[in-house]
Parts: sequence; C-alpha cells; structure tokens
Amino acid sequence: MLSPKKAVTTEDKTRSVSLETVIATAEFVLRRSRAPDYELENQALHRLAALFSHAPGEVLQQLVDSALDLCDAESSGISLAETQSDGSSVFRWIATAGRYQKYAGGTTPRNHSPCGITVDRASVQLVRRPERYFEYLRAEDPAESICEGLLVPWYVDASCYGTIWVITHREDRHFDGEDLRRMSSLADFAAAAIRHSSAEGEVHVLLRLSAAQEVSNQLAHRINNPLQGLSNLLSLIDLQPARAKELITDAQVQLGRVTGLVQEILMTSSRRGPKGARKLPASSRRLG
Repeated sequence: MLSPKKAVTTEDKTRSVSLETVIATAEFVLRRSRAPDYELENQALHRLAALFSHAPGEVLQQLVDSALDLCDAESSGISLAETQSDGSSVFRWIATAGRYQKYAGGTTPRNHSPCGITVDRASVQLVRRPERYFEYLRAEDPAESICEGLLVPWYVDASCYGTIWVITHREDRHFDGEDLRRMSSLADFAAAAIRHSSAEGEVHVLLRLSAAQEVSNQLAHRINNPLQGLSNLLSLIDLQPARAKELITDAQVQLGRVTGLVQEILMTSSRRGPKGARKLPASSRRLG
C-alpha cells in the first residue's frame, strides 16, 4: 500500500494492534550501543557546513543522505508540518533518500502517523513494524517494509515543526543509542537549514514585491552582520569538531536574527509598497 503521495485523512479501521504495540522506544535503554565514530560524523558535518555556506538549497538532501550513512539505514527523510488549502494538517516529506527517495514530496496525516506521535510527545520515538497500526504504511514491495523506524523531532524557537527519520528494512538491523546521538546532531542541522530557507524565501519575496529601492538597500545592510557571523560559525565546525553542536546552536541564533530583521523590514515595506502587493504565504512565515 504505502502511498505517502496522498495523505490519509481518516484513521484506519482495520488495525489489529494498539499504538503502544508498535512503539519500541523503551528498548533504547536495553540495547548496547556501538562505539562512536567521531571521524565519520565530523566528515558528514563538514560537508553539511560547506553546503550551508555555499549551496544552502542542497543541505536538506545532504542531511538525509548523511542519515543513511551514519545510521546504516536504507531509507531516511525529513518531515515538515503543513496545513493544506482545505484546512487539513499533514506532514510533508520535504527530503527523502534511499528506497523511499521516490516518495519525496508525499504526505502523511498529522493526526495519525509516526511523525505525529513524535511531535505530540516532543520526544524521540522508535517504531517497529508500524504498518500494524498505521495500515497505509503497509508496503506492496517487501523490500520497502518498515522493520524499524527512528524518528527525532527538530525544533525552531522551542517549537517542534517536524521530524528527521531513518528506516531499516532489514530484520537483523536494530537502531541504538549511537544512532540516536548522530540523528540528534542532524536534527539540529535540519532546524537551522529550514529556518535559513524560510528567511531566504522572505528576502526574495521582499525584493520582488518592494517598490522602494531603499528597502532592498536597507535589507542588504542590516542582514550582512548576522549572515557573516553565521558563515564564521559554520567554518569553525571543521576546525573545532568537538564544539559542533554548540556552534550549530549559535548558528540558529544568527538565523533567528536574520529572520527577525526580514520580518521587520517586510512590515515596513508593506506599508510603503504598491497597492495590491501580495502577502507572504503562511508556509513562508511559519518558521520565522
């Protein structure tokens, strides 16, 4: 079945087990974690930092590609909460890799999905054979069956907006605490990348809609400092890999400054701009 291209809006009536039957998060405490591979992790963070500075549009795909490698998984993805035109709430798979790469752009229901459980509980979730409860995740191809899925929430300004996840389709592969540690680092990057994308989108809309050249000049001047600070922080990750998590957190603060400045100037330009100028869509404002 597995059809995330179209959101399921009602709960499955044929499920044979309870939700808690497919949740296996407590097993993290019992499983032995493999030894950390800091060199492999630092290489992945270095690639992400380089893209963040020079090709931010490629960061999300690199994140899910890195998740595959770091967690020895077969599928991975990033989900973002979204409200559709009919008012329904879904999770959009904004980046995917591995066997589920073909499902990029698909959706799952907000109120009936592993991502929804993760966001509602604001905590990491491990699911085992989730199609037993979420029937729409049942795969027609056995190679796409979900043996285990590890979902980690990511946050912007202390609010959870989605998850980053990895899936194993192998019965003999079980995620452990080391996978969780690595995914937590990637979740921080996902939040920073999506926030950067939101701020960048607002910049482009502002420059396109503004009738006053002074607004674009003001914008370029005021955001230069936080953007330069962001670039410097990301460059430090390669030089000081032990501080990667701390530096990523500082980078998110700089991104917050950029977004705040853009919103402030956008409000000013909306009062000065041409009649009939369109407002930013909600999806562009959400992460601001």
